[in-house]
Amino acid sequence: MTVARGTTPATRPPGAEATAGLDLPAGTVVLHLRIGLGRDEDPTADLDLLSVDERARAARLHHDDDRRRFVCARAALRRLVGETLGLEPAAVAFTTVGRGRPVLGGPAAHSGLHVSASHAGEHVVVALGTQPIGVDVELVRHQAWDLDLASRVLSPAELDYLAGAADPDLAFFRCWTRKEAYVKTGHDGLTDRLRALTLTPGPNPAGFVITDRVLEAGVHLACAHALPA
Repeated sequence: MTVARGTTPATRPPGAEATAGLDLPAGTVVLHLRIGLGRDEDPTADLDLLSVDERARAARLHHDDDRRRFVCARAALRRLVGETLGLEPAAVAFTTVGRGRPVLGGPAAHSGLHVSASHAGEHVVVALGTQPIGVDVELVRHQAWDLDLASRVLSPAELDYLAGAADPDLAFFRCWTRKEAYVKTGHDGLTDRLRALTLTPGPNPAGFVITDRVLEAGVHLACAHALPA
């Protein structure tokens, strides 16, 4: 597990290592966890932390890898929030809004903390901050997009950026992760209006900072967070 952070959790998860590359304010933590898919790994420790509703949601997922990613992401969020607030991870509660975006409930509901999660392939990313925050991680794959899709989700300025890019695959997923991260900060209403939103390479939207990086070859990560009022 690697950690990008503005502050350090009270107890770093086992195997966590600091990493650079994201512009994060104080009070913000982003964790990256690589999980084993298609291997004989026992998910019981993670599954035991989840609520009844979360276990039911995991059970409805048709593919083992999708269940593993969901369970790992929710367990990692619980451990991160628990470490920050001094709670047992199993005592951390979530509600969901929008397209399933997690929001803290239960004893952490009034903590002033915000959380986000994303996963792709063997990569799970979770984030916590004192301001609205969103993260998105994607595998950079040529077969996952085409110009028709790009024309439906990218603004004219972003299409120009894509056309001039030396690596169109990376350019598309840079635009996409930045948009997804921003939407996850609470802008769920923008989901159907992505083409009207220019975030790459243009200036940050008012009141927000969006930062992104190549997490490793073939994997791109973006984080968006609100600035203090």
